[in-house]
Amino acid sequence: MRTLGDAAAALTDRTAALAGEIQRALPAVVHLVTRKVLHRELVDDAVVVALVRAVVARLEAQGTPVVLRLAPAAVALLDPSSTSSSSVRIEADPTLTGPDWTVETPEAFLDGRLDTQLDEALRHLEPPAA
Repeated sequence: MRTLGDAAAALTDRTAALAGEIQRALPAVVHLVTRKVLHRELVDDAVVVALVRAVVARLEAQGTPVVLRLAPAAVALLDPSSTSSSSVRIEADPTLTGPDWTVETPEAFLDGRLDTQLDEALRHLEPPAA
């Protein structure tokens, strides 16, 4: 009977250890899957244009002069009349790709690159260091 009890205790300990490993690995798995899905979904030009228009509208509402930098391919997709603004200047930035963007204002720099945003989200998902 002692052997059966020892086996049950070992199984319980191993189950708890595996649950801990899964809990620690889960944010990285979610991060990887999210990255793959978003990269696949954001290759649609219409999605990129819609995202840019949304960013421009939010920036315009603030009324502060800003420079919105986009990937050259994204800039080429835009109809200048649909994104023209007195406070938002759009520039092509060859260091950006796909739906990535950066915004520069007199007071701040915002990094809207997909990988940067996902890395920041992962940082918030990970448990605090002990």
